[in-house]
Amino acid sequence: MKKITKKARIQEGEKFESAKKLELEGAFADAVKIYQTIIKRNPIHIDAVSRLLILYRKTKAMDAEIELLKNAISSHENHIEEAQQEWIDNHQEIAEDSRPLAQILGLLNAKHLPYYEHEVLQKWTRRLALLKQRLDKSSKQKNVVRKNKDRSPERSEIKK
Repeated sequence: MKKITKKARIQEGEKFESAKKLELEGAFADAVKIYQTIIKRNPIHIDAVSRLLILYRKTKAMDAEIELLKNAISSHENHIEEAQQEWIDNHQEIAEDSRPLAQILGLLNAKHLPYYEHEVLQKWTRRLALLKQRLDKSSKQKNVVRKNKDRSPERSEIKK
């Protein structure tokens, strides 16, 4: 895991506050850029991701929202796995003693790490599924409209 210095955290906090201020002033594009730079340096910054998701929703940037959700969920899951593996490495005896019971109780995932439920990740996962569903529905509707437009000239020729 990459550790962030105290100075970097302070700078990150200042950037975040300036982005929130810009957002309140209605300068969404500038706020988006700042949130994106924060996330680029720290992909697990939950607050920056959440604010950026809200801005994407307000500006109806569904594709950008979907991409951000995918990346954020993946980054957080990787971070959680790394933290769990680090704990297991540092506490091997306890981990080995408790693993059989955890396995019997169904508390381990396919990678033999404990299931970890994070409320924000669950919310993001539900939002991603909803957006994908809307996107699929929208593309199906567009296909139906295209097919109907393609058929229209044929129908008018038949009537003549």
